[in-house]
Order: sequence, then structure tokens, then C-alpha cells
Amino acid sequence: SLMNQTAAMLGCSQDTHFTNPSGAHDENHYTTAYDISRFMLAALEHDLFRKIIATPSYTIPATNLSAERFFYNTNGLISNLYYAGYVYDKCIGGKTGTSEKIDVFDENGQRVLDKIVSFVGVAPMDDPEYIVLVALDTPSRATGIYISGGVMAAPTVGAVMADILPYLGVEQTFSEEDAASRRIVMPDLTGLTVKEAEKLLKDQSLTLLA
Repeated sequence: SLMNQTAAMLGCSQDTHFTNPSGAHDENHYTTAYDISRFMLAALEHDLFRKIIATPSYTIPATNLSAERFFYNTNGLISNLYYAGYVYDKCIGGKTGTSEKIDVFDENGQRVLDKIVSFVGVAPMDDPEYIVLVALDTPSRATGIYISGGVMAAPTVGAVMADILPYLGVEQTFSEEDAASRRIVMPDLTGLTVKEAEKLLKDQSLTLLA
């Protein structure tokens, strides 16, 4: 009931209703893309939340109970783990989601393992102008790709943001590792002056060496 009260306080519509805090599938557990954007904007008011979703990776030191553990952000705008080339120095955040369909059964009465995966991303985090939500209903297991919001939906949001970010004046940035493996088609510089060639190469994020 507290979740539903909070949703109402945020101005969410009657198309949002929660029955559990975990996201487990339930016919009475539903929301809309617009209301999810409201949740994200409310969460962004908390500094700790901003810090967590803007962190590319985190290492938990070894203890007497476990070895050192590494965690990576699957948001392609924060980390190059899955979607390389669009990490940049402004704060960008996102949230993955994976929900099992617990009330769907096959012809033999066995519960299927179908899922709904999603990812919501915002840009820029300091002053959000765009919120993108991608939800994939029952993605195929035949692809061999691990089914999760971070692996499947996040790259899609990253691709959408890749089209949006240039309009915000955000250019692609590459790590040394990414740059070393990047294939570049050189523009034709025939007949250009040195100054014209330098400008054209600069537009392509290339540098003319004498």
C-alpha cells in the first residue's frame, strides 16, 4: 500500500498499481512508461541514487567470508561493458528490470520461463531532458543471449540515446582499447587545402599529423 500511496503522491495515473515490491508478475501489478519516468525523476532527487547509477564499476574488497567481487554498470552510457563508444563525462543514469511471468503455463501445465526485460535511461542526469524506456516482452532464448534488462534492453536504449545525444552537443568518446579496435573510413581529402583537410578530419574526430 505504501508503494501505491507514493505513486499517487508522485502524480501517477490509475494505470499504475503495485501488489509486491519485487516486480514479480501479477495481473494486478502494472504501470505505464510515463509513470516509470516519474519514478526515475523522483529517484534522481536522491544523491546516493545518482551516485550508484552513475558508477561504471565497483569493487568490494575480499573479506574472511568471500573473495574480492567486481560489479559493472550495464548502462552503455556509463560503461563500455556491453555498448562501447558513448560513455562521456556528464552524469547519465539508467535502471534495468527483469520480471518472470509466474502465471504463464505451457500445454502440459508447467510454468514457462518467459520474462519481460526492460531498461529506463535518462540524459543528462544533472538536468534530465530525455527519458527512454524499452521493454521486451518474452525475448527469445534461441539467440543464446542471457535474458536480462541489462544485456538486452540497455543496448537498445543506448542506441536510441546515441541518436539523441548529438542533438545535446554530446560527442562520442572512446577508451584507448575501443579506439584501437575501431574501424574508420577515411574521408576523401583529394584537392583540399591543409586547413580544409584539418577541418574535415576534426569533424570526424581525427587529427592530421604533419
